[in-house]
Amino acid sequence: SSDNNQTIEAAVVSLSKLFSHFIANGDCMISHNLSENFESKDDDEDNRNCSKIYNSWMHKQYLTCQRYFIGFVHNTDVNIQELALTALMTFVSDEFMAKQAIARSDHAFEFPNMLFYRIVEALLISDTTDEKILIKKFNRFLKYSDIIYYTLKNIGTLTALKDNQADKPLNEILVENTFYLLRSIKLANSNEEISSFFLTRVHDVGDDFYGKLKDHRVYKKVFSKAWLNFLRLKLPSKIYKKSLAILHTEVMPNMLNPKLLIDFLTDSYNLGGAISLLALNGLFILIHEHNLDYPDFYKKLYALVDTNAFVAKSSPRFFYLLDLFLTSTHLPAYVVAAFTKKLCRIALLLNPAGAMVAITFVCNLIKRHSSIKTLIHRSLDENNCKILGDPYLMDEDDPAKCKAMESSLWELQALMEHYYPKVANLAELFKKPITSTETDISDYTEQTFKTILEEELNSKVPEDVALEFKLPTGLIPAGSSIWKFWSYNDEKEVS
Repeated sequence: SSDNNQTIEAAVVSLSKLFSHFIANGDCMISHNLSENFESKDDDEDNRNCSKIYNSWMHKQYLTCQRYFIGFVHNTDVNIQELALTALMTFVSDEFMAKQAIARSDHAFEFPNMLFYRIVEALLISDTTDEKILIKKFNRFLKYSDIIYYTLKNIGTLTALKDNQADKPLNEILVENTFYLLRSIKLANSNEEISSFFLTRVHDVGDDFYGKLKDHRVYKKVFSKAWLNFLRLKLPSKIYKKSLAILHTEVMPNMLNPKLLIDFLTDSYNLGGAISLLALNGLFILIHEHNLDYPDFYKKLYALVDTNAFVAKSSPRFFYLLDLFLTSTHLPAYVVAAFTKKLCRIALLLNPAGAMVAITFVCNLIKRHSSIKTLIHRSLDENNCKILGDPYLMDEDDPAKCKAMESSLWELQALMEHYYPKVANLAELFKKPITSTETDISDYTEQTFKTILEEELNSKVPEDVALEFKLPTGLIPAGSSIWKFWSYNDEKEVS
């Protein structure tokens, strides 16, 4: 009820202030022996024993308070969640300040990660609720470099533990929350950008106080570990696809060694379907920037070219990459011919939007690779015999065995008779001399059947619509078959 929630909120605020005071006095930090530094130098054995008992008891009460607050992080009331999270982060700062208050001037930076690990764990692990709202509130702490580093470090540890428990069912909410939190983290690109810390020093102890946390490479290291451990989990299909979709833009640029993703990307690429289309983004970077040698790459790529590739959400990106992979003039003619022939055949099955993409792509391939121009008008085989039927094997997945080089592009002639004029006009280009200037395929990949239909429905129709394609010479032109239904008898007189 609202009354209970108000009571909890008041308790969280009060306990937070109370324990912040005790932490500052060193009463709750017995595990680090900080309390001894605040005690008077009394040699009385009884006093020292009483002090230890008191500090031990206070430490237990502090841990109990932490457990309650971590439980409140999963409360259904958003205000209680935020209050508990804020209180726990305040405890992190208080513990750090208590250590610094009695530390020597050369004391190194020491992050209170024991408590912070529990906070990150609470953000990610839940059996009933989705913590995205709370993670969004946690984002205000992710502007600090020390919080970013230890968040990534703890995610890497947590996901590694879950991977080692592969025999147990994986909580999908944990996976979704981890993915959402990882995406919320933005890394610095240079040491100069690392300037803001959540835990600030009390004394002036020199520029090297934060040690390794001033080096942007250590962030990339824990970032890589966190993502690699996360991707080793048995990801639900939705998160699997989302991860693949952002790897090339958000993950790989921030990794020290993107080659560590080779196994994940190649395994994904081998699955086929939409997963392969998404994995192609990351593979492109590994092949072109990191010299990945992938056997049978073009065989797998050839298998991806089907009608589904034209209607997938990632279709524009797929054809952009396909165009890049088929740019090299060193590709064997049979490989280019196989892709060209398959695109022509598929164009017969596609809606107008997809057919225009296929025709434009084929046109560019022919302009780029002169060795396959003979396919356009071929009617005789290599023995100068008339080709009977089409030897091309549409169901063959290997470009080397599909017999595309023995076939012809007769599909282009059929597309010239397409019901949609713009498709027919594109196909008509093959009747003209082929120039070397390629067409920008992106002009067509963004179109869909829906956009084409809306364009046609909203187009203006001329006021005077032509009903004849020949200029009439009279009401009934001479020689018209209509005249046979008429007979004239000039000699007959009408009385």
